[in-house]
Amino acid sequence: MTYKNGAKPFLYLPIEVKAREYKSKLLFSCFAARKGFNIVLGNRKRLQALLSDLPRGIFIEKGLESYGKTRAISNYIKKGHKVVAWDEEGLVYITGDIYRKKRVNIKAFEMLEAFFAWGDEQKKLILEKLKEHNLDDSIVKVTGNPRVDLINTDFKRVFARDSRALREKYGPFILINTNHTIVNPFIGKEQLMNNLEEWGYLESEEDKKRFAEIEANIFGVYQHFIEMLPILSTNFKDHKIIVRPHPAESHESWREVASKFNNVLVVNDGDNVLPWVMAADALIHNRCTTGIESYLLGKISIAYCPIEAKEFIDNLPNQLSTKVFTLDELVAALQGLINGETPLKSDQDMMQQVITKHIYNANGSLASEPIIEELKKIDISPQRFSMGSYYFKRYLRIILQPAKRLVKKLISGQAGSPVNESYIKHKFQDLTEGEIEADIAELAAVDPSLKGIRVKALGDQCFYLSGD
Repeated sequence: MTYKNGAKPFLYLPIEVKAREYKSKLLFSCFAARKGFNIVLGNRKRLQALLSDLPRGIFIEKGLESYGKTRAISNYIKKGHKVVAWDEEGLVYITGDIYRKKRVNIKAFEMLEAFFAWGDEQKKLILEKLKEHNLDDSIVKVTGNPRVDLINTDFKRVFARDSRALREKYGPFILINTNHTIVNPFIGKEQLMNNLEEWGYLESEEDKKRFAEIEANIFGVYQHFIEMLPILSTNFKDHKIIVRPHPAESHESWREVASKFNNVLVVNDGDNVLPWVMAADALIHNRCTTGIESYLLGKISIAYCPIEAKEFIDNLPNQLSTKVFTLDELVAALQGLINGETPLKSDQDMMQQVITKHIYNANGSLASEPIIEELKKIDISPQRFSMGSYYFKRYLRIILQPAKRLVKKLISGQAGSPVNESYIKHKFQDLTEGEIEADIAELAAVDPSLKGIRVKALGDQCFYLSGD
């Protein structure tokens, strides 16, 4: 796209969990910059606070869960922005009914310009809900997701150096990715339950009964994973056993067990999981997205399924993995993998059919390309941007902010709360201009057309990217 006087349309990409989203959204930003967009990328909470001082543009929301998003999207629109969305958590869910109820927000959908689905399966779930409310389903576009652009294309080469460094640091290791936030939350159980009430997950007696069943099953899996660690430590003395908890999960219980064994470690480096998956001799999980990522990387993962509840066995990550149900089966499967054998026969044809239904760009195409083409169709005026003008607006807003607003925030805990701030930092470790520039250079080594993307820090973990 070519515009006069240096004006360009703006895209806003919020990041909630750095390890999960940063690298893929950076790649998407580079493609968008080359197609004539200016991009602001950064910490979701910080980016929301900066929007009033930035040009009108297109805000790419990271999900449409049932809590809070209606108000947030309404605020973006009041500031003059258009809104589109994809769902970072739209690939792995316990049941389709729960996904439709809790992550398909009808009021939010009514305000969207477009929604970009991972694949046909997610689109089907969304359309079922939209049809119940007689809403236009044409805004749902099946494009795949930019996170997959980094996995099954040449761009996965950007993780090769980090993967080698992990092997050099830890030697041979078995990776365990956990997914037990409901029973082991970083924010504490009381705060989690308060959040679930506020978010509408426990509205009815049926909701509460269903949650209790899910919680009991997840707690059972969690206990089995804790009990698994000493068995792995004993049977695989020549390997490190590395536990990588979910970003929203507490690490303390894992560290307590790990401290009893010389070869068991708990690691949270805040970086992308892909180098870990690539470097590991074996991956163990239950219902974790890394099972999908491992499959897309061409590596066999093991889904340890000690609780025989259908939704905890037949979800997408487990379907793409070798499933085992006992510790004896797990040890045997791991020994086979480490010895270069296929641990148990897997139905590769079935797996390919399943992945194709769920992920449109699983075939090696780029989801970024069709998404950007859809964004170009949205009627949003190109804007000129001056860093000097932006900093002046921020300066005025800071010094003129009414004291009563600051006091209200401090009293309410909406800002400055130790729990809120520590949780934000837990999910989004520091990001710098230099780190982004180095990562763009690695992406450009794979695709030279991405050279020359400029980066400027806007403050508060947010960054301006341009293809000028």
